[in-house]
Amino acid sequence: MSTQMENHPLVGVWSVEARVVGRPHAEPVTYAFHADGTLAVAASTYAANGSWSASGARSADVAALVPVPPGEGFSGWLTLRATVEVAADRGSFQMDAMVHRPTPSGTSSQHPATLVGRRFTVHP
Repeated sequence: MSTQMENHPLVGVWSVEARVVGRPHAEPVTYAFHADGTLAVAASTYAANGSWSASGARSADVAALVPVPPGEGFSGWLTLRATVEVAADRGSFQMDAMVHRPTPSGTSSQHPATLVGRRFTVHP
């Protein structure tokens, strides 16, 4: 395992607010970035997995597969591709993403998204 990944400030659990263009509200999501480059995502209506790799001292590239939300009338996977920049204080990040959304006809549409994360910590 690379030291760059082990010591990267993205490693940890984050409380994230996701804003997708065309959606009226922000979704609360939990992201867990692991030092081995894996990513676990949990929301109230889905769980997803992905991977990440350091692209700089405080930046990373991210990819994730997210199930199509229930109620859309078909099943499939959304693909999220993003870049992340962790703030200098290591307590927050901004993720600029493109969400590729399948349609029932088999085509794909793209939607930009901005995700803002705050490091989750438990204080005694």
